[in-house]
Amino acid sequence: MNYLSVKASLIIAVIFVTSFLASAQKPLNATVKALIEEANRDLRKAVTDETISDIERTKIAERSAKTLKEYGQPMAFPDGDIPLKTNREKEYRRVIAEVVYANDLRALLSNSLMSEQLSIVNSLQIEVAEEQIKLLIPGNAPFELSKDLVETVFSWNITEGANGGKLADTKGLVQKFRNLATSKELVNEVEKLYERQRELLIKTHQELKQTEALQLRLRKAYENAANSAFTFKDFQQQGAVPTKNNNSISAASSDNFFKANIPAGWKVDYDKPGNWIASSNKKISAKTAQCSESFLNIKVTANSSSGTMVPGDIDKKLRSWMSESGLYPVEASIEQISINGFKGKLLTSTLKYNDGFGSPMAGYKYGKAHIHGYAILASDDGSNILKINYTVIAGSCWDNKSAQISKTEAISGKSEAEKVVRSLTISGTKAIASVSSAGINTPQNLALPAKSTIYSDPRNLVDNKLREELLRELTNKPATSQEIKFWTEREKGLKKNPVQPHTKNETTTAYQSSADMLIGDWDLMANGFAGILEIRANGPALKGRVYYKVYNKWEPLEDLRFDPSTSQFTFYRPNAKQKHEGILNGTTLKGTFNGNSKWSAIKTTQSVANNQPSQPQKINEPVIVDASSADMLIGDWDLMANGFAGILEIRANGSALKGRVYYKVYNKWEPLEDLRFDPSTSQFTFYRPNAKQKHEGILNGTTLKGTFNGNSKWSAVKTSAAFR
Repeated sequence: MNYLSVKASLIIAVIFVTSFLASAQKPLNATVKALIEEANRDLRKAVTDETISDIERTKIAERSAKTLKEYGQPMAFPDGDIPLKTNREKEYRRVIAEVVYANDLRALLSNSLMSEQLSIVNSLQIEVAEEQIKLLIPGNAPFELSKDLVETVFSWNITEGANGGKLADTKGLVQKFRNLATSKELVNEVEKLYERQRELLIKTHQELKQTEALQLRLRKAYENAANSAFTFKDFQQQGAVPTKNNNSISAASSDNFFKANIPAGWKVDYDKPGNWIASSNKKISAKTAQCSESFLNIKVTANSSSGTMVPGDIDKKLRSWMSESGLYPVEASIEQISINGFKGKLLTSTLKYNDGFGSPMAGYKYGKAHIHGYAILASDDGSNILKINYTVIAGSCWDNKSAQISKTEAISGKSEAEKVVRSLTISGTKAIASVSSAGINTPQNLALPAKSTIYSDPRNLVDNKLREELLRELTNKPATSQEIKFWTEREKGLKKNPVQPHTKNETTTAYQSSADMLIGDWDLMANGFAGILEIRANGPALKGRVYYKVYNKWEPLEDLRFDPSTSQFTFYRPNAKQKHEGILNGTTLKGTFNGNSKWSAIKTTQSVANNQPSQPQKINEPVIVDASSADMLIGDWDLMANGFAGILEIRANGSALKGRVYYKVYNKWEPLEDLRFDPSTSQFTFYRPNAKQKHEGILNGTTLKGTFNGNSKWSAVKTSAAFR
């Protein structure tokens, strides 16, 4: 090697050693290693442990972030969802599955005769694994329920055998099913099991949403704590220079595409970066000699833009936006809404109906029911804004005879539109880019934020849509390929082996198990008119009559038929020459008459010994302040009072309010008195005389919340509207 080569090698070696010494991190001693291990261990506890409080979690996360930053360690907050949220989402999906199982089990049993129920029970196989109980009925899809649920509803407690086995006591459960089938109570007990699981579904959904919010707060607290700390000089990495703490970040944005879960019959009309439109158009009434056909039109528009929006200005902007719409809607409520980390407000209008009018000489203007929603959301740093609105317009004949149909369809359309709005997500939102500073996290150290969980609020799902929506959630993301395969094959199995409970022609016969659910008194709503439907057994046949409050008299019904293989129930109302068709689903009936007119009924009592009709209740009717403001009250509500589920029914009678309440535990309707509503404060009060309880609450859109008897709490979610 010549002199020049040796000299060059020495220079390179000196530069390398010098650079290494200048950039090398101080070796970690035992004490520092212990501190780092403790910080990582504590962080795992904060994002995993179910038992600690949210305040304690936040403190632990902040302490961990500072320790790791001070000793030059990479940030350790998990990418995506924290284990706590993952576990609660897993629990929620388990409850979703159990609601589907319980629904299918009650459908199978309610469509079976008592002898067939016994045959099903006798062929039943039960498997117990961990905390789950699987019911296997030959020829049918499996039904899997939690051990806790079965133990609670059926008062059955499995015990461990000497060898740890659990099969011996499953015979006891089969015997319980057999006894219940013999006493004709099996269907009722399975109905209780279904209702209990529906309530658990609501509870676990609320817990999941709370955990999602907690996860966001923890991540923010962790990052803020890291940004507030300095890395000790001896532990800085190569190329780092000490700087003052700097919380600024540069933004990098990619194309902002909206996505949403849209119902069947909808279509996406426009899908470009930052702009998205989806709509639905369906016929709601046919053409007649006097009127053209009518349609329900729903449209959701979303767009994103840069700019700033002070939270206090959002309400003002929403009201201005609404007033400029041209349809002059009336504000109903403003509530919080969040999408993909954007937070803001959603303004919803009341249902408004514009009368149609006209004549052959002057022309016609058709009627119209409409509801609107307007939302503005801002990113955390206020630099990006989302604007979303929906419009629901239901047409009606110029003579307003189909106004009721138009209003009902508009209410239904509002529910669809808000589901689409709340399912919206947007990609390419604010991203955190590199910052060349030792005091700031570099990109490889930043935890990736989790995506918002998209599950429909089960409180907003009616019975006839519940199974369909839950099954969709089980087979859409975040479902695994195994989950999708299982539920897809299970559905195929159900379609291949539909329930065939009997071979006799029983459409005119009141067989004991299948028709028992029909026999009794029902609260009826037909095309907006309230009444009572009374169904009785007359030997092997069915008989019935109907009472409409508007006519104040009973009318006979004819040709009552029930087909247990399809759950179809039909009858003829001779006074109005109307044939009614409907489907029995547990304690509800829903169907149509005269083509598109709708009717529904909810069971209130079992059949009574005599054939006297139920008497329409007389309800105390104090004058309300403003009828238009109370429109949101009028309708049916799912009620939860101090843990007891029920139905709250509120109606208008001229300028008065009247109502009644049905608690499932008591299985009867109770009158309410002194119903009052103050539109200036949205306060709603009523008195329940049977229990001597005064209830107070606040109306907020489609929810009611309040107290009674001091600290006892009650709440209600609107399920359907009843018009004046």
